[in-house]
Amino acid sequence: MTPQTATLRRSAPATLRAAGRTGLLILVSTLVVACGSSAVTPGPSTVASPGSSTPASIPPSSAPGTPEPSVDAHGAQDLEALLPARVGGVALERRSLTGPDFYALGTPETQERLDAMLARIGESVADLTVADAYDPRALTILEVGAFRVAGAEPAQLLAEWVASNQASNPGRILVTNETVDGRALTKLVDSTREVGGTTRAFVIGDTIYLVGADDQAIVSDALAQLPKP
Repeated sequence: MTPQTATLRRSAPATLRAAGRTGLLILVSTLVVACGSSAVTPGPSTVASPGSSTPASIPPSSAPGTPEPSVDAHGAQDLEALLPARVGGVALERRSLTGPDFYALGTPETQERLDAMLARIGESVADLTVADAYDPRALTILEVGAFRVAGAEPAQLLAEWVASNQASNPGRILVTNETVDGRALTKLVDSTREVGGTTRAFVIGDTIYLVGADDQAIVSDALAQLPKP
């Protein structure tokens, strides 16, 4: 999560500015902003997004004045349940979307990128689910996410996710390997962001797990609560 994401989350008219980016944590950030605003309605957890745009300023998918699609903000509860409810003393809110719902929030450009990424893996949007846990107060640089592509081969899934992030911001994403508390991670650092630009990822089966945080203690706590290989 970034200060910009936090601003979007507090502003309902801007919720869909975060829809449809194609890197993983970027994808999950889309979910947070789309589902973590005042546009979420009670009951069956459906968010009717007021027309606007997305993950940090992508234009709206629909034409001006066209209503954005309503989506189930807890559409993948099994994936949601794998994410922590509290990290570093911060109570988190969890949300999730099916692939078709997530796709519906995107722009034509980001939908095309997602289609291409999934095609390289040999899967489709129907195989995708995403989930995210975040500080609903938007006071902490912390985001924990999961990106699942049913049937995907682990190494290829991770490689395509990394490539997608790099393609979305050419020349500005530094990728390294890192070990934290004995867990091997892929670390991405966005050089354009002074804070909130670091994402750590690992893959188990057909699911990539992500932790976006600047505080090392928060990173360790989040990792300790995620599934282990």
